[in-house]
Amino acid sequence: MSLAINNLTVDCHDPKAVAEFWTAALGWLVIGEDENGVMIAPSTRRRPGVSPVYFQSNPDEKRVKNRLHFDLRLELG
Repeated sequence: MSLAINNLTVDCHDPKAVAEFWTAALGWLVIGEDENGVMIAPSTRRRPGVSPVYFQSNPDEKRVKNRLHFDLRLELG
């Protein structure tokens, strides 16, 4: 038996706004949305090595540095 990453979850105050930013930046799609958050991915189909990102509502005030960030690369051609 093995495990696989289902999705990456990011806590935020406004999941819809954060998802809108990242879908525009990455050219990804909103693939799910509910009262708790928004899920984005490059397509509606699962692909090996690609995990959707779920922006989850969290009302807590940020007190420390983010423990998660996205490192992006520009792909030419």
